[in-house]
Amino acid sequence: MHPDAPMPHPKVRLVCPGFRVEAVVMSAGELEHEWAGTPGRLIRERYKKAGELSKVRGKFSVLMINDIDAGLGHFDNTQVGRW
Repeated sequence: MHPDAPMPHPKVRLVCPGFRVEAVVMSAGELEHEWAGTPGRLIRERYKKAGELSKVRGKFSVLMINDIDAGLGHFDNTQVGRW
């Protein structure tokens, strides 16, 4: 994990090494930006980084976005049923 990256959920930190998976982490707060297109660019950069880690280290990688529900917000009438 990159030293400046936000810390993932404790369970993610425990599970990823067991499966030999490296997490590339970003926070939902990074998806907030005044310029349209910037969040998409950031996601693409992190996705490419995860791919490069797989190539270089020979491990699986995952792009983890902490609190993605907070970054995406709430949309009414998008659920078919109630849980």
